[in-house]
Amino acid sequence: MTTTQTKHPVEIPAKLLIAVAKWAYQHDDRPHLATVMFGAGEMVAVDGHRLVRVPLTHRDGTPYNVIPRFGITASDLTAAAIALNELGRGDHRRVTISITPNDNESPGIAVFRDVTRRLGFAIMVKTRNDADFPNIEKVMPKSTGAASPDGYCFNPEYLSAIDEVQTAAGASDGDRICRISGWSADGLGPMLFQGSNRIRYVIMPGRM
Repeated sequence: MTTTQTKHPVEIPAKLLIAVAKWAYQHDDRPHLATVMFGAGEMVAVDGHRLVRVPLTHRDGTPYNVIPRFGITASDLTAAAIALNELGRGDHRRVTISITPNDNESPGIAVFRDVTRRLGFAIMVKTRNDADFPNIEKVMPKSTGAASPDGYCFNPEYLSAIDEVQTAAGASDGDRICRISGWSADGLGPMLFQGSNRIRYVIMPGRM
């Protein structure tokens, strides 16, 4: 199997990788959810109660499309991003993710490099294929003509996590507001939030 990518490796702020990885499932018993998926112009993390979709583009604005898509275990992604962030001693590191093709079998290798100071080393981790990753389109809330979502309640940690991703993506104080654009009429289904930089968040409501 050959892994290909368009143009150049994608550049992502290390803090954004760390923030998105927190949205993945944090335990080992559900490995398909403990993965951040890359491809189709975005990176996606989901834990069964919430998900985040972050658009990824090259510097020229073209989508970062990888064929086939690949995943990185959230713990590996976090460790690599933190290491480059700390070794670079910067608060706004940009990490290049490039993929080393593996013609024999999956998984391949993801290569992390610091592109701000061009440190003379790289961190390599194995990737996962997307065979078991959830079909996220099935859970995306659609626009609704129902009345306002009165009665919805959420885990405040989930709402705080939205703000963390928005900040890590570079949103200013005035741009960190999200628009609610989808929910279920009965208040039992997930709610869709749309933030700056076209980032989308889906959160299941809580019960009181």
